[in-house]
Amino acid sequence: MIYLIIIVIAGLDSGRFLWTKNFNWIISITGVIIMLIGQIIFLTARSQNNFFSSVVRIQKERGHVVCDTGLYKVVRHPGYLGMILSMMSLPLITVSIWSIIPTLITIILLITRNNS
Repeated sequence: MIYLIIIVIAGLDSGRFLWTKNFNWIISITGVIIMLIGQIIFLTARSQNNFFSSVVRIQKERGHVVCDTGLYKVVRHPGYLGMILSMMSLPLITVSIWSIIPTLITIILLITRNNS
């Protein structure tokens, strides 16, 4: 839901009302690069963890064990890292400073979910 809000605010900002002025195109390209890195991390984490799920739960019926190989050796939750990077890139790609507000809310929610 918040993702949709980010897109709507960005569309109103950069497409309709032009609230954000003088946004350099290099920042947008940087956003695309950050998005690609985030998606690569996310997809790699998903492929390396047989128990990767959008629902936080212990999968006892499948013999759930903690993944500690690949990216999981370096970062405890690389899927979250990939999502946070991808979310951070949206205001840059869409050329919208105002979409930073719902983006920060989303990142805070992801971090809160990760710590629970």
